[in-house]
Amino acid sequence: MMEKETGKYLPQDQVKEMVTELGLTYVPVFYDGPFVSWKAISTTNRVRERMKNQK
Repeated sequence: MMEKETGKYLPQDQVKEMVTELGLTYVPVFYDGPFVSWKAISTTNRVRERMKNQK
């Protein structure tokens, strides 16, 4: 969620809190952590997918 005045995204903890207070549904999150790069996120998702397929 982006703050209109600053143009910056709110921290996920704050967004989750707002969603809960408003009684809304929080969509599933595939990655929760600091943004390093798109490549790092893509690699993390590929590893998780491989692990899931091995079960």
